Amino acid sequence: MVEQLIKMNKLIYLYNFVTSVIHPLSALCGKIFNHKERQVLKTSLILIFHFSFLTFNLHSQDIHFSQYNQSPLNLNPALTGVFNGEYRFVGNHRRQWASVTVPYQTFGLSVDAKSPIKKLPNLSAGLALYTDKAGDSDFGTTQVNLSGAYRIRLSSDSSQHIVIGIQSGVTQRKLNYNKLTFDSQYNGYQYDATLGNNEVFEKQQRVYANLNGGMVYTKKFSERTVLLIGASLFNISKPKQSFNGDNLTKLDRRLDFNGQFKFSG
Repeated sequence: MVEQLIKMNKLIYLYNFVTSVIHPLSALCGKIFNHKERQVLKTSLILIFHFSFLTFNLHSQDIHFSQYNQSPLNLNPALTGVFNGEYRFVGNHRRQWASVTVPYQTFGLSVDAKSPIKKLPNLSAGLALYTDKAGDSDFGTTQVNLSGAYRIRLSSDSSQHIVIGIQSGVTQRKLNYNKLTFDSQYNGYQYDATLGNNEVFEKQQRVYANLNGGMVYTKKFSERTVLLIGASLFNISKPKQSFNGDNLTKLDRRLDFNGQFKFSG
């Protein structure tokens, strides 16, 4: 009961903080936005922050890249189709900790289309593939996601939009126990690979479904000046992760915020 009260107090504090930030922020934008646009921006920010407010106590570790803004479908499903052009192809590669015995490597490929269905011009779609391999056990992650996003026009001149995106797919995680060493394989003098490890492993791989969602607000001032603010939530279903068959270990949800302001003279 005490823990629930503490958590509720934290949520109330966060809510009060967010609302106290949004109101002055809307006022500070007076020189950039007219009254109607300020109201739209204010409402959009409140929706985005309320979306994150529902998922306050979060932490997670997923496939990620240092230049995260160059992997849009992995940052926010609502960024599907948010670009200039008809199609977008993205490739990423990360090699981390090269000094260890087996460096961690991550590859990513994605493609998305702005309006693949002519009868539904506001609907965008995308496909993303990621592979990751880490450590001596070849702990590998392979993930395939399909994403869709829908643009809602907020102004008559199409300068403002809310984009709502959803992403779903499948992830496979596996490891190779044969590449690991254990205390029981020490014969008193040295490591002996012929000795049994005396371990019982129930699973070598795990397959689970992904479910992610996001929201983005965009404001286009001119062809070269664009504002973008968004929030996304990954691992909504908290899929099971344990290789021991106990189903107690679950993947935590991941909350991301993203923002961008493009300006060129």
